[in-house]
Amino acid sequence: MFKPLSSILALGALLLSSLTVSVAHADRMNILILAEDWDETSVPRDNRIDRSVIARLTEVAQNQSRRLSERFSKFDGFRIYDETAVTAESFSAGARRSDELLVKMARNISDASVDILVLYTIYAEDDVTYRDDGVTPAFVTLNLEIMLRAIDLDSGRTLARVSEFDETRPLPTDCIPNVATADEYAACVVRSVSRNLRDLAGDEFSALLTDTIIESYDLYGVSDDGTGGDIDDCGRAERFELEMRDFSPRELLRFEEEAANWDCVEELELLDTSNTIARYFLYTGRPENWVKRDLAGALAVMGLQGRIKFATDGSIAVKWDGTL
Repeated sequence: MFKPLSSILALGALLLSSLTVSVAHADRMNILILAEDWDETSVPRDNRIDRSVIARLTEVAQNQSRRLSERFSKFDGFRIYDETAVTAESFSAGARRSDELLVKMARNISDASVDILVLYTIYAEDDVTYRDDGVTPAFVTLNLEIMLRAIDLDSGRTLARVSEFDETRPLPTDCIPNVATADEYAACVVRSVSRNLRDLAGDEFSALLTDTIIESYDLYGVSDDGTGGDIDDCGRAERFELEMRDFSPRELLRFEEEAANWDCVEELELLDTSNTIARYFLYTGRPENWVKRDLAGALAVMGLQGRIKFATDGSIAVKWDGTL
């Protein structure tokens, strides 16, 4: 049984602590991150989950700014703001906010001239599986989704958008509703959502920032020295461990044929196979967010759907999820 967790998550909410951000240089892009929670089934802002997500987004942004500025002399990095780092009184606490309102507020900020507005929305549902009696809960998993959009405030144009869904592992047995109290269950859910969303948000925001910066600065055709080249120029090959889960032998063969045609791929080495998993080493000069694009593109060409997830150990899992 699925149900939105807005009310449960509110039980475990803590106020988001302020981030200290200095005023951006005039020659750098200013990016403002705001939670869009107009949909009442989404997770409300100003809580522990927001704090975890914002911390991860800020960390990813700092890393991406450094990497892109090192690669492209035309790009001088960017500064990240959230609403606690700008005019706080411009943002009413508590009330849910639409994207139209957030765009208007971002344009009226006096503390910094915002170039790009990034909006994110979080959804979380608990999925309770019951025992044979249909009454006693057996285990609980959480279904999470994060949606991000990057908007050019000057033109109002959406530069990039990403959305990703994930299903967590079952909660610990002492968190099951018939064992835990309502407060204990809420605390378990908040901890699990915060932990899992941190990784999910980081992966998606990295891809969103890359798309946004390339689009905004027209980095296609700009090399490391800013004089020419291509964003797709291959770097030093790195090895990714790739797991293809629940694909048929025929689908795996087709995937290998598609991967052989990717730019910057030096080798796709099959390590081993089982009834449900095929493991590969992928040697490529692409960064990880571009590898994810290549994987998604290959699945689309094959007429398949799949969930692509980067693990903290650097491995990539692709799970078959139906046909298009």
